[in-house]
Amino acid sequence: MYPILFTLPSGQHVYAYGVMLGVALLLGFQLTARRCRDVERVGADLGGNAFLIGAILGIIGARLLYVMCNLREMMESGAAWWDVQSGGLIGAGGLLLGGGAAVLYLRLKKAAVVEFLDASTPALSLYLVLGRLGSYLYGSDFGVQLSQSAPGWLKVLGTFPRWQVDDLLGPPVFVYHMERYFIKRDASASLPVQPVQLYEMLLGLVLLALSLRWLRQKLKSGMVFVRVGLVLAAGRYLLDYLHEDPDRGLIVGFSVTQLACLVAFPFLLLGYQHLRRTPVPLKASS
Repeated sequence: MYPILFTLPSGQHVYAYGVMLGVALLLGFQLTARRCRDVERVGADLGGNAFLIGAILGIIGARLLYVMCNLREMMESGAAWWDVQSGGLIGAGGLLLGGGAAVLYLRLKKAAVVEFLDASTPALSLYLVLGRLGSYLYGSDFGVQLSQSAPGWLKVLGTFPRWQVDDLLGPPVFVYHMERYFIKRDASASLPVQPVQLYEMLLGLVLLALSLRWLRQKLKSGMVFVRVGLVLAAGRYLLDYLHEDPDRGLIVGFSVTQLACLVAFPFLLLGYQHLRRTPVPLKASS
């Protein structure tokens, strides 16, 4: 698609995926800080700081989990763990390290952690939208091959033209199809696949709309976060069956993302049931 958005005068390429991550970071910070501004025991400063800590360490955690799942291939290629061009990110690692760091920071500051988690749900949804857009433009995190009977418009969305940037032949789906399905190196495009990145973008947009709606409804503290978490875990688990990217990591037949969803879902469901049964405390009359 469009792996490079533009090239600097120095000749340095600016990749779409990196730009999407940067935009998600900037907009997510603004969204979270604004939502935390009127939250008691959080505020814009603490909320913004917690988001930045979580976002930065989240990217590191997502990269480290990717490296762990593809260690042999990276050692064989000699790729550095910090070189994102040699691979990608796995979001479960980002949620674990980034989310844990943000919660720890707020705990140390004696801030309201649950209220922050609610306020951060729009930013989390926006990251899913922009992150998947970056993957789609780059041709990574791709889906399974489409059948011959698939609609023509779907084949168009799921076909990735061949490109080459310096010594980097891409997109990743094209390279994978050369190795797996033996398409020719000089072919014009990959085989048509499920554009699963676009499906995940749609999931992110739905979550963004739901999170903003639920936040306006002034639900119990934590309810927005567990609701968004339940929809996200269920959606990502199901959509991962449409993935064929070999770099996503497989354990006992499940991807790392699916295993993370399976672990998180029952805890989120228990949290939802607990919040539903917990009565809203009455405010003391003045």
